[in-house]
Formats: sequence, C-alpha cells, structure tokens
Amino acid sequence: MAFCSSNTFSSEQQGLFVQFALKAERSCYMRRLLFAAAVVAVGVVFSAGLTYAQETDPKPMPEKVRKFLEYRTGTWSIEGGPATGTLEYKWDSKKYYIIGDAHLMINGVPHNETSLWCWDEMSEDKIRGYTTTANGYGIGHARIISDTLVEVEATGVTAGQKAVRKIRYALNGPDQYTTSFTGWMVGGQRRPDWTGIYTKVKPTTHEDFDEYCKLNEGRWVGDVTFQADLPGLGKKGEKVTAYYEGTMTEDGNVLIEKFYEGKGTGTGFTVYDAGTKQIETVWMSSGGHKEDAKVYRLGDKWIAENTGCMPDGTKTESLVTLFFTDNGNKLLITGSGTVGGESTDDIHNVWHRVSK
Repeated sequence: MAFCSSNTFSSEQQGLFVQFALKAERSCYMRRLLFAAAVVAVGVVFSAGLTYAQETDPKPMPEKVRKFLEYRTGTWSIEGGPATGTLEYKWDSKKYYIIGDAHLMINGVPHNETSLWCWDEMSEDKIRGYTTTANGYGIGHARIISDTLVEVEATGVTAGQKAVRKIRYALNGPDQYTTSFTGWMVGGQRRPDWTGIYTKVKPTTHEDFDEYCKLNEGRWVGDVTFQADLPGLGKKGEKVTAYYEGTMTEDGNVLIEKFYEGKGTGTGFTVYDAGTKQIETVWMSSGGHKEDAKVYRLGDKWIAENTGCMPDGTKTESLVTLFFTDNGNKLLITGSGTVGGESTDDIHNVWHRVSK
C-alpha cells in the first residue's frame, strides 16, 4: 500500500564476505584457506607462524554441527530489543559452510552485515563464525551445548574499538529461536544486553500475493506525517490527509497503486516474482523519489523492506510493518528509515478503507 510513498526508505547491502566466499567455492584448496580469507577480508592479520597442511579429502562434518548449520539456513525475521529486519543463511555449493546476509534496523539506524559459519574441523561440537559490517568485524567461537542450545564467545572491533560479548542461541522449535546478547563491551564501555526473537519466513506464494492485493485494493484515506523533507510532497513533521487507490489489472497479476499526499502524487506497480518467490513493488512520486520494495508475510502482519533514492541521488531506506485489522478495513503502518544515512522520525500512520 502507501508504505512506499512518503513513509518509507531503504538501503544498500554490504557484500564483502559473499565475494570471497564465492571465490572459495571454486576449489577445494581455497576452502582450506577460508579462515584466512575471512580474516583478511575484515582486516585481521594472523601471526607469521600460521601454516597449512597439504590438501587432503575433507573430513566428514559431525552430525550435530551439520544439524545446527542446516537449522540456520533460510530467511529469518528478527524482532525484539532494538533490532528489526531479516537475516538469510545459505549453504555454499558443497555444504562446507553457510553464508548469512542481514538487513536490520537497530535503534532506527540501518545495520547490514554479512557472516560466515563453519565447522572448526578440530572437534565434534565447535563452530567458527565471522561477521563483517560497515564499521567493524567479529569472530565467534561457538560450542554446541545441546540439541537446543549453542553458546558463543565473540571478539572483534566496533568503530575502531575492541569489542567482546557473549551470544546464546536457544532453539524454540523448527521455525523460531531466541538470541541473547550479554556482557557486551566496546572500548571498555558496557552496552545494554538484549534478546531478539528470530522467526522463519516461509516462502511467499502467489496465493500470498493474491491476499496482499485483496487487502490493498479499493480506496483509502490516511493520516500521514512526513518523516523527512520529500521533494514535491511536503516538509518533515507536516501532517496531511492522504488518499490511496489500489486497482487490479492484467488478469489479477498486477496491482496498480495511486496515492495523493500533500502537494504531490505517486504511483506504484506491484507484482509477484515467481523466480524469487517475492512480492515486489516499484514506486515513483511526482517529486522524483523512487523506491523498490520487497514484501513478505509474517504471521498476521506484512513486512516491507524498501530501498530507493531522492531526485538528487540521496539514498533512502526503511523497514515497515503493515497490520490490517477491523476485517481488513483499517491499516496501521509502523517502522523506521533513513535518508542519506541519517535517521528519520519513526513511521506511524493510520489508514481507513473508504470502499472496495
């Protein structure tokens, strides 16, 4: 719906780990250098005495290690504490390690990270994790305590300062786990503990797309507050009454969305991509603000991840939640975003259906 108009923003992801990991897949020898490549990618230098044995056939991965890595694969939605967003893990082509790609909002600020998890090849229950972000890196030493519990000792650098923390993964079932962060110190300063709930996102189907479009169809009126200065629409903090209309076309395969907000207008084009199994939207406002959105279902809510840019090229990003109530006749849109890397006001807009 109108979540992509004046109310949403999005971001670029970091791909450094993905690049070196994909190169590592090309040969079995490079797999042996994976730990070194991971550390080099985040700027860490090992001691000169570190050596590598000649390549041999890979040792079979312990079942408990493989089971945990397999559990982590897929897309997870994160809620709780200061963080919201998604995290996706995939196996490499030969299932030696998993690669994670996270797109989060932490305290309203975008946080993208890439990680890699693999067996340490020296024990029956230990895993190594490597994470890189825009302002630092982390190395995790994980131990599998039981079928439902994994504990991690993590060290690294955040914003140029030494960082340490403990992480605890508690598996609540096949589709949800809890992650607790404790003892977090950055540059000798204690940071708050927090706990996040990770819920597996099921693949989006065409039936989900049909339901999403049905919810958005018709005419709506909304109370909207601009979270930032938006060319052609209005100024930050300005409150307006907005109008929206959604119409299905192309035999039910396209939702055309039209909105009127402040001084301007906008148009959206929503489809289902069977290849990526995602609901996707492209928006453009009369002020030249373009956005792309990917939408998925999470329980009784819909989550939209948005990326875009202003007419001057300034990057925008946001993560918003759409919650339909009152038999689909009321919509609450909440979330947070940034413009040019600077956080905007929180998003909190209410819409009411006028007619279908």
